[in-house]
Amino acid sequence: MFGSDTTARSGSSPALKNGRLQRATSGLRDIDSVGQVTVKGHRYLVAVLSNGSASMSDGISLVKRTARQAVA
Repeated sequence: MFGSDTTARSGSSPALKNGRLQRATSGLRDIDSVGQVTVKGHRYLVAVLSNGSASMSDGISLVKRTARQAVA
């Protein structure tokens, strides 16, 4: 998830909505990704919400790994 190059599995057609928020007080980032993927004929609706990553790239990496594991 988190962009067309990051679908949970190859061969899937994603429907995707991503979000990101930088906290004003701590500077930490909350990243989320909600989407639909089809893997081997099975449709999955996946939502991943992160909580307080040090950087946007760290949060996106966490969301990608988690989404892939969810449909593995």
